[in-house]
Amino acid sequence: MKRRGLLITSNKGFTLLEVIVSLIVISLFGAMLLGFFQTQIVGSTVPIDAMRDGFALDQIMERMTADYENIVNTDPNPLTTLDTNITTLSYGTYTAITQFIAFDGLNNEIAATCPTDCTILKVTITVSNQTITTIFTQ
Repeated sequence: MKRRGLLITSNKGFTLLEVIVSLIVISLFGAMLLGFFQTQIVGSTVPIDAMRDGFALDQIMERMTADYENIVNTDPNPLTTLDTNITTLSYGTYTAITQFIAFDGLNNEIAATCPTDCTILKVTITVSNQTITTIFTQ
């Protein structure tokens, strides 16, 4: 009776199947991480854009306020002149909505007619998706 010899295997290294499975698993994790990091990188500019737009709003409002301070000393109707300047002059790139307002007895804002009541001018400025509102008074 012949005995067959025992098959002796070496535990040095990986089999081809183990290498292929490892590469597949690593590539799947790599693809998931790549997708995650791409969205994070694209979204990382949002705070910077918001800060830039806020800075632009601040500069525009500073220019309008400085213009109003110059007008107030020389013009008998400074708010009417400022309203005209906001729509005709360029303080920067923005969208502006101006409205003369008054307040009723309950402190609610109501629209005012300018020839009779031009003492409060409400200015709303929008740059991209940020908005600032200020009130100029006489």
